Amino acid sequence: MLVTKKIWFILFLVIFFLSYYFNFRSGFLYYMNDAYAYLAYAEGLYLNGVTSDMTYNPPGPPQTIQNGIIVIHSILRIFIEDMVVRIHILNLMLTFNLCVIFYILYKLAILLKIDRVGIFYLLFSFSFSYYFYGYFVVPTNDGFFASLTLLAIYYIIKLFEEDRKNYYFILILIAVLAPNFRIQSIIVFIAALLSSLLLLKKYKISFFMFLLILLGYGSLSTSSYFFIDDFNQVKDQSNSIISNLYNFDFPKIRQLLFDVVNVAIPSAILNFSATRLTGDIFTTGKVTISLTVLGFILFNFFNAFKNKNFNHFFINLFIIGNLLVLLLFEVVVDRYIYITVPLIILLATSYFNNKHHYKIFLVLLIFNISIFGYRVYVKNYDSISVVENINFLNNKLDDYSLISQIPRKTYFYLKKPSVNDYRILNENSTLLIIGDDFFVQEKLKKIEKIFEIKDSKTLPINWTHRNNLTQRNFELDTIIIYLGSSYDR
Repeated sequence: MLVTKKIWFILFLVIFFLSYYFNFRSGFLYYMNDAYAYLAYAEGLYLNGVTSDMTYNPPGPPQTIQNGIIVIHSILRIFIEDMVVRIHILNLMLTFNLCVIFYILYKLAILLKIDRVGIFYLLFSFSFSYYFYGYFVVPTNDGFFASLTLLAIYYIIKLFEEDRKNYYFILILIAVLAPNFRIQSIIVFIAALLSSLLLLKKYKISFFMFLLILLGYGSLSTSSYFFIDDFNQVKDQSNSIISNLYNFDFPKIRQLLFDVVNVAIPSAILNFSATRLTGDIFTTGKVTISLTVLGFILFNFFNAFKNKNFNHFFINLFIIGNLLVLLLFEVVVDRYIYITVPLIILLATSYFNNKHHYKIFLVLLIFNISIFGYRVYVKNYDSISVVENINFLNNKLDDYSLISQIPRKTYFYLKKPSVNDYRILNENSTLLIIGDDFFVQEKLKKIEKIFEIKDSKTLPINWTHRNNLTQRNFELDTIIIYLGSSYDR
């Protein structure tokens, strides 16, 4: 027992050290994206009582109904105004949450009959997985979604084994909370319902799972009703999904499937964006990796059904459900399926004899350390230039309006929204435009129709922005414009 406690202490020490480096020392603080959007939504909730996209002026509708992290941000906003401090507090909370995730994985590994000592090799290898920090410790919904969903998987398995009353209460609580962090958490209850009906025929628990599905949707709908005032953006997304279901587009589905096997699955497995690996050889390699993973999932799925192995069948169904979500929402992002990676590894490991577990985990540990080291070596988050740009503008300009090509980032950097209705700009005021040449020229043409432009000049600062689709950096200029009188007033 004493040895086990020491191992846990060392493991948590590693997690906290790597999390501290990633969030406090690497400069990643200034290269987030979704985290800044949640800050803006929370500011709208704090100021107006409803979530709104404060990165724009006038504020726009939110792009999500998942309000979990927004509520936490808003509570912190009551006591702390500084955005950086709030992000770091959430980093710390999510680091503790990551430790919880590791403990849940440990408990799941035991349920899957994996050797207890060998499990620690697995956990140490996971502790060097770059995306555990890039996805689960960054202040977005993903970290709490992961812990709540994995906890649901564990207690669902335990419920079918023991049928204890406290498991019902815990799962009810998870069903209320988890969908507010990510709606796909409901997949876990759908998978449990189908698994129960197909394998165990435990209709009482099956009915309970059905109620949890309704409870999850009800919780999400209730929070959305109270926190969201403008559903236009959400309605557009919902209509697009419904349209996709009714209008089957085979070429589009084929492209989405290719993106899943060429981008999403390899990225999740490799812990870096697979879009960087181009060329026929790399494409063949990525597709081979994905097909191997998918082949194992399907093999394990049908084998579990044949042998009536509820644990394997249930977890596999959950994994398949998450992959199908990528196609349904047409958002092929590895972040949405990364929760399935440790589960796939656990399932694969359970097929091997215990004496081989150490070898498997050692290989995985070396692989993850190599990838983490490579990412640290080549990933340059140039926070120094960002801070210098911020200080330059704060010292040079007192009062100005902003139009930005990267509104989420500049909202965090400069504490200003990006104007999207140019008629609200003031006469004889100062305007700053941040963007590439095409963006700047396009905005200038529109502004010139409304205002006289007295003067404009390019400031000696540039912003580096990374395109998440192409994984390439491009430079953005900073143009200062002195507006004159309005032609419309």
